[in-house]
Amino acid sequence: MLMKYVANAVSASALKSCRVAGAGSGSCPWSRISPCSPFFDAVKMGVRYAGHSKWQNIKHTKLAKDVQKNQLYNRHIEEIRRAIREGKGTNPKNNVQLAKCLEAAKKDGVATTTIAGVIQKLEKALLNPKSILFEYRGSHGVLVIVTANTDNRNRTRSDINFVTKRHGLVKAENITSAFSYKGYVYAKPAPDTVNADEKALDDAIEVGAEEVQRDEENSEILVFKCDGADCSAIRSKLESRNYLVQDSEELFEPRNAVELDEDETKKYYEAFEKLDEIPEVNGIYTNLQ
Repeated sequence: MLMKYVANAVSASALKSCRVAGAGSGSCPWSRISPCSPFFDAVKMGVRYAGHSKWQNIKHTKLAKDVQKNQLYNRHIEEIRRAIREGKGTNPKNNVQLAKCLEAAKKDGVATTTIAGVIQKLEKALLNPKSILFEYRGSHGVLVIVTANTDNRNRTRSDINFVTKRHGLVKAENITSAFSYKGYVYAKPAPDTVNADEKALDDAIEVGAEEVQRDEENSEILVFKCDGADCSAIRSKLESRNYLVQDSEELFEPRNAVELDEDETKKYYEAFEKLDEIPEVNGIYTNLQ
């Protein structure tokens, strides 16, 4: 048994040298190796760590595949969240983008229970929303505002604070004073409108908007800018004037921006990406350029 155990562990050159050393002795050279000798220990260690190394390689390969799998799943989950936010609905029959995201996620093996959990969480926030706002300060004068709609304030607060603490953002007060709160209503004029731009300017004044202009990406859309607090009312007034409202939003725009080097900026945007992965978060605003 000892000869077989050692012979399987040592190299061919070691076998050769041992045979030469034992030649002519009339006994098996392997029998001279004591189980207590350093050579015997080295052989055992070699066998043990050969197996250990093999397992480590398997483990690292498995971990690498798991990381890739998790990244793929997380990307699908984030796309589902975005589709629900932008489409304002959790029913794939009424939300085309959500239906596409669900099909792609299932095709890549994302568990149905995982998808259902994300949808259920967002559905609660949409049906019973409570708006909350968080203010944070970072290094180099960076300011951050996070807004969320949630059915569970404590859970959402905990999720957001977990991310901000890990990325060096600390709670602060009166951060909103460094931002302008603005609203935007995106609408198309009625199809039979004559001199649409001139009429839109007149209507903007009458409904209380600050200005109106054509959207840079889609010239068919008119963008009415207003105070954020008046956004909902102005949207209703435009609809009553036969504008085809496509969307509206309220934003915090920084009065003064700060600029950092590429590495520092990257760190903050990594934090913003993590915050955006929280289902209830619907806005992240910063003065970081």
